[in-house]
Amino acid sequence: MRILVKYILKSMIKNKGRLLMLIVSIALSTGLFIGSQKAFETVMDSQKKIQMEAFEGKEVSITKNDYSSGAGIDPNELNFVKMKNEVPEILLQKIKLKNSKADFDTSLTLRGRQEKDFPKKAVFTEIQETDWSKDSISISQRASKELKLKLGDTITIPINDKDQELKVGAIAQNQGMFYNDTRGNYTILFEKEYLTDISGSDYTVVFVETDKASVVNAIKAFNKENADYTAAEVYDSGQMEQIVNQITMVITFMFLMVVLASILIINGAFRLTITERMNTVGTFLSQGATHGQIRLLFLAESGIYGFVGGVLGVLIGYGLTVIINRVSSPLAEYDIYEAVVFSPTLILTGLIFSIGLSLLAVLIPVVKLKRYSVKEVILNEFAVEKKVKWSSFFVGVLLMVVSFVGYFLFKEQVIVVVILLALVFIAFLLIYPKLTEKMMNGLFSGLKNKLSLLALSAQNMGTSKIIRSNITLFTVGLMVMLLINGIENSMRNTMTSVYAGYHYDVNIQVPANGLSSQQEEVTERLQETGLIESNFHSEILTNIKIDDYAYNLIAFDDPTAYRNYYAYIDWQDKSFDKVFEQLGDGSNSFMTTYSYAEKLNLKVGDTISFPFGNEQKDMKLVGLYKNKSSFNYFLLNLDNIPENLRASTTTNYYFNSTKGQKETQKLLKKELNDYTADVYTKDEQTQQNTEQNELMISIFQAFSLMTIIIGSFGIISNTTISFLQRKKDFALYASLGMSQGQLTGMLLYEGILTVLATFIIGVPLTFAEAHLVEKVMGQLMETDFPIRINVGYLPIVFVLLWLIVILSSIPALWKLRKLTIIEELKYE
Repeated sequence: MRILVKYILKSMIKNKGRLLMLIVSIALSTGLFIGSQKAFETVMDSQKKIQMEAFEGKEVSITKNDYSSGAGIDPNELNFVKMKNEVPEILLQKIKLKNSKADFDTSLTLRGRQEKDFPKKAVFTEIQETDWSKDSISISQRASKELKLKLGDTITIPINDKDQELKVGAIAQNQGMFYNDTRGNYTILFEKEYLTDISGSDYTVVFVETDKASVVNAIKAFNKENADYTAAEVYDSGQMEQIVNQITMVITFMFLMVVLASILIINGAFRLTITERMNTVGTFLSQGATHGQIRLLFLAESGIYGFVGGVLGVLIGYGLTVIINRVSSPLAEYDIYEAVVFSPTLILTGLIFSIGLSLLAVLIPVVKLKRYSVKEVILNEFAVEKKVKWSSFFVGVLLMVVSFVGYFLFKEQVIVVVILLALVFIAFLLIYPKLTEKMMNGLFSGLKNKLSLLALSAQNMGTSKIIRSNITLFTVGLMVMLLINGIENSMRNTMTSVYAGYHYDVNIQVPANGLSSQQEEVTERLQETGLIESNFHSEILTNIKIDDYAYNLIAFDDPTAYRNYYAYIDWQDKSFDKVFEQLGDGSNSFMTTYSYAEKLNLKVGDTISFPFGNEQKDMKLVGLYKNKSSFNYFLLNLDNIPENLRASTTTNYYFNSTKGQKETQKLLKKELNDYTADVYTKDEQTQQNTEQNELMISIFQAFSLMTIIIGSFGIISNTTISFLQRKKDFALYASLGMSQGQLTGMLLYEGILTVLATFIIGVPLTFAEAHLVEKVMGQLMETDFPIRINVGYLPIVFVLLWLIVILSSIPALWKLRKLTIIEELKYE
């Protein structure tokens, strides 16, 4: 056994370039496998952790359905079924800070508690006096530093049309309720009675933990027993999960394409390894070794490659996860990142994947060893298959016909389309060899009396199986590069065109801050400014849960203005006229996407009950539309939303202005200074959206680069295999008088013809696969996902593949110089 292991390791290390190529290919594939499994899950966990930390592990928030009487929550009225450790609190959000020493706009979250519910004393790093909370506040170390405040300093905030001066009595560590303080957004802690005195507010929320029950079950139990209150998750992960699932889906698909390329690379490298070691294999067989033992030898070597590549791949996956986690962390500017935890199960799964990938990729060339006799192996004699069987071609044509029929009959069935993806690719593998043979033989016949060297190259391609396998590798590489580039462009265009389709200049956000509703006052003030030109409307974005699934909801007050504002979808189509008329006539009606309707098993005219807090309202589906952006929505009139829900949700105002965006923003910030309103321009929000999506674009570009790297490895490997298996042919050409320069020219012509054949076969295949991928993505992501192959990218890819051919031919051209005619032909 020791001798066997020593032989395998020595054989692996002998060719360091191939060793590196195989390990890098396996490691990259494994790293992408780990990354696609873990990276975005970590992002979601990081987001959730920050929210949960701010509420000190409390999972549920309880609010009152109606605050119109002015009374707050009385915790003694509540039946905390399946809940425990309740902490009642006055929570007032988006309160502006006046006269700040900082050079940026700042909003505050005011939190008032009884002193017994304060954080532990160890959290406070600086305290002015023992009973500081009676007439002063606590801020975080981060707020103290960025707002340039110290103990005894005062800040001014407007509450209920009156400016209040607050003294800093304590400074706390950046943890617990102060954990997610960020530049311009800070938490202020009050003693409950003190905050009540200056705001007039009583408890607005109660935070609780669940008692040995799932969050969903605890919420259901509480809402059933407390009709006047609503319990909800502190962190609603529904929308975040939707985003992460869509991103993960795209990443996983690209990962599968890279794996396909890796399998071909590993397969080609092992065919080269087997070819080079045929004399050694022959020696083993002549000494009594069986074909089974030889196969086991190569499989063991493959397993070692898989293990080493897997270990490196796990490290790459970990690094990828850490990078994505760090870039997307909400507290990245403070160098605060959540820990990335890799479970032993995930590491084991990655190693199993890498070893399995390596074994699967080498299985066919290893099994084919059985076909060769001991004499053929020892003398390195292999019959080169000159003709391609028609039977394979006709089977491929049959599969293609079945694929077309299946598509037109079942194109809305995602499982069928996924199967068709594979069938079309298999059909290509069966059709293209005969097609290439006929195409190249025709080229030979047409050029043999004109360009003999080019004609000879065409004949070689038509009769050499190893050269045809190069076309397979090139075509897969071409398809992967074009598809990934198409997906990347689709994501970029979708992200940018959504914002380009919005027709507005200014967005004003008026959050629910726990004080009296400001929406009516803000609306009146805006109407008086003279800045509104068109498309003025207000809307809220929230979600409702039906059967434990969070559905996104947009409620707007003016259907006509909404149609003009959100022009990314062609709402001006006359088919929507009646639908929007119903949405604006005061009836309980709504519109939604086809995918939402399918999920809820609804058709136009059906009625469904919407849960608004503890209230239920029957809503009629009056129209359907096909979603084109990243999310699905229920669309309905704002009048259908209960007043208490509107008062607890941020209201957005949109309009086109009579002045420029920046000038309008400046005027409105001054005009709305007394309100907790944020003013944004469309250009600002478009830029923010672009910056947020740069990470995804970078990841797609990384996939493209990895595909090119892995594809280059395979092409180099196949070119070397081609040379080794055709040395006798080259020797024969040389013996007939072909010069070194002519042999070189023949190889270069073969490279050019290989790239041409790749484009002739691969481009139609890529367009077909892109259309099928678009259908799959569109259905799985519940949105349009148009994949447009960039035709302008084709010349770049052509040149790139041709350069790879030239570079990969250099080792073969170098070996031609050392070709010994007598040595190669002595057994003939």
